[in-house]
Amino acid sequence: ERAPNADTVKHLLRGMELALQGMAIDSVPAEFDAVFSRLWKKYPSDQQLISFALRLNSQEALKVARATIIDTSRPEAERVGYIEKLSQMGDADAELALLKLVGLPAKEASARLRMAALNALRRYSGNGIPAALLGAYDSMEPDLRQTAQSILSSRPSWATQLLEAGKVARESVTFDALLLIQSRGDEKVKAIIKKHWGSLRKPAKEKAARIDAIKKLLAGDGTRGDVARGRTLYTASCAACHKLGDLGRD
Repeated sequence: ERAPNADTVKHLLRGMELALQGMAIDSVPAEFDAVFSRLWKKYPSDQQLISFALRLNSQEALKVARATIIDTSRPEAERVGYIEKLSQMGDADAELALLKLVGLPAKEASARLRMAALNALRRYSGNGIPAALLGAYDSMEPDLRQTAQSILSSRPSWATQLLEAGKVARESVTFDALLLIQSRGDEKVKAIIKKHWGSLRKPAKEKAARIDAIKKLLAGDGTRGDVARGRTLYTASCAACHKLGDLGRD
């Protein structure tokens, strides 16, 4: 509240939000809540304030974010940003909106927006997810299909639906997706794979090349990694199931 101007307020909020990236706070001290309420009244439509408020589980901010992700009049970058934040929070009320976005045709939603919605669904477990993804599968671009396969491969019951005859063309399921599904150890799924694709084994030459590449990566060549990009990648792809420092959950 003592910040001299709105720009300084935004910088402070941005810093606090970065510190909370990948997390949501269930409760905040009463004193801070009072300050936040006054800021909300002063800057009710400020994106930075809304983004930070989401980390505090503000119901007002949640309403704004949920409405924005399906509002075609809002900038795409803003919608994508709120999709990512709502999924990091595991906001249950956003699931139906995300499924709706995934099912939109290309003329109504860009591939970037639908990909963001797809990746967000990795954090959800609703029973309607596999049917929605399979229903939209034919209209998806190749990279979206690959992401949809990855999501459906993550759970045995979903993988069964992916592999059942007639749902998705046999040749469209990638080898990597099949290997991932098979590694889950579900006997019903393994039987389906064997029936339609035969016995799966990664070629020895390809396996050896991958092992060598990983070894070189771990050994390093003196090049430093990009911490900011790594944090973003971990938050998007790993934090739904794994915890590392202040990111994610077990």
